[in-house]
Amino acid sequence: MALHALLANPLDVEFLISDLAPEDADEITKLGYGDVENAVRDTFARSDHRTMSLFDEDAALVAMFGVCPLTVIGKVGAPWVLTTTAYGRHNVREVAPIARTVVANMLREYNTLCNAVWADHPTAVGFVRALGFTLDGPYTHPTTGAEFYAFHKSNDGDADV
Repeated sequence: MALHALLANPLDVEFLISDLAPEDADEITKLGYGDVENAVRDTFARSDHRTMSLFDEDAALVAMFGVCPLTVIGKVGAPWVLTTTAYGRHNVREVAPIARTVVANMLREYNTLCNAVWADHPTAVGFVRALGFTLDGPYTHPTTGAEFYAFHKSNDGDADV
């Protein structure tokens, strides 16, 4: 199936929430957010202007990619991806080339990208690896007790984590 990315809008966020992949909802909960819907809305609101929605040829939302600035001074961002149940109809070879382009665009704006991925979400861990991020850990979340891998990628800029 052909996939294409478009700039995301608030309606995409509401659809994402209504069809969020269960594993992604679980990961948000394991990060310590009590309200998954508000966490997704807040993440979109804090993200910069380049948040992308990925659609398939049936116009189904497959995933949304974004980056939240982590620092006021400097260029460090937290990339994120959330998927819908439609993601399961696609394989990483279809999604990864588009996601790599999105990450490359993020690295034009941010010297370093870093975040965490739930260790018990093998699809997400594999996807992060497929995008060329370095994984460290696992680390235990201080309040939920869930295991996470920290991941990062830099563009040879001045900032580092």
